[in-house]
Amino acid sequence: MVEEVIKKLKKYRIINEDEIIANVLEHIDRKKYGFNKAINMLKSKEISLDKIDKLKCDPTKEKQKALEQTKRLVKRYKSKNTVNLKRNIYSGLIRLGFDDSIAEGMLSKVSNSPENELNMLELQYKKLFSSYSRKLKGKELTNKIIKSLQSKGYRINDIKRIIKEENIYEMD
Repeated sequence: MVEEVIKKLKKYRIINEDEIIANVLEHIDRKKYGFNKAINMLKSKEISLDKIDKLKCDPTKEKQKALEQTKRLVKRYKSKNTVNLKRNIYSGLIRLGFDDSIAEGMLSKVSNSPENELNMLELQYKKLFSSYSRKLKGKELTNKIIKSLQSKGYRINDIKRIIKEENIYEMD
């Protein structure tokens, strides 16, 4: 029943697939989304697969949009350490409709300064120490903090350095 109505609407040009495609592509460009997002939107609007398959992606334009989105995502996740920053940017670019190869390529342009990374580690350490020191002491406390910081993506050498600097408990 619904399919018959859609066929009639297309026949009488009340529904114009070409116009829908143009509108979706213009929307994608304006919002700086990836080409895959356009494909998914067109499929959800039940545009014929023949017309969707004929669409071409401009790789230069796609990379430029991905770079702009990467800059926006870096601002959003700037408080994350490098590992989590890259993870969030990658998943954000995929969610925005960019191909995984483009998302991977953008990650090489992203990094936190080592000083910023250590400052964030020190801040996290102090928060965890304050929280865990109420219930734990000694090695148990140190091991719990190390485990938590590692799960957040910090390197063990940096963690040990911060613990030694804070001079709370000796490390093995």
